[in-house]
Amino acid sequence: MPHYRTRAKGIARERGLLDRKKKGVLKEDLKAEEEATLRSILEENIDVVGGYSKPQVWDVLWFTIVFSPYWGVMYGIWKAKWVWRYRVKGQDYSEEDREYITRKRLKLSENHWKAMPEEKRSELLERELWVEANFNQYKTEQEDEMKTKLASSGKYKMYRRYMKNNKNRMTFED
Repeated sequence: MPHYRTRAKGIARERGLLDRKKKGVLKEDLKAEEEATLRSILEENIDVVGGYSKPQVWDVLWFTIVFSPYWGVMYGIWKAKWVWRYRVKGQDYSEEDREYITRKRLKLSENHWKAMPEEKRSELLERELWVEANFNQYKTEQEDEMKTKLASSGKYKMYRRYMKNNKNRMTFED
């Protein structure tokens, strides 16, 4: 992205890594060297988390296929412990379990949850979204907020007028 590229160029100039005034070197070689420098600066400065991080061994298909029976058994054990602890015994949820339930209710993957800023995560946990009533209230708040945002959007107003005037008809007349 151009924004990150210009920032990396600024860092490279501060460090004195970009040297455009070399004599006897082809322009293509200078560009390749500049690209390599910018790439290394970007790699050291950008924190890549979530779905854009480098793949791990666990992400390889054959590895997943080989270990899926093991993971299935481990999931069964985990689910049995979960039912025993919280359904049969009626214990309170631990901090990890509260995070897990909140993440699942919001339909976020583990990578998205970890990529979320700490302030936002703590705000969601403070609202106690693992309790169904609190989650339903949060969901209605979010829906109302989205409706007000859409109501003030010009594009959405245009779309509503179009749908109202055309009455959802699809014609093949020219």
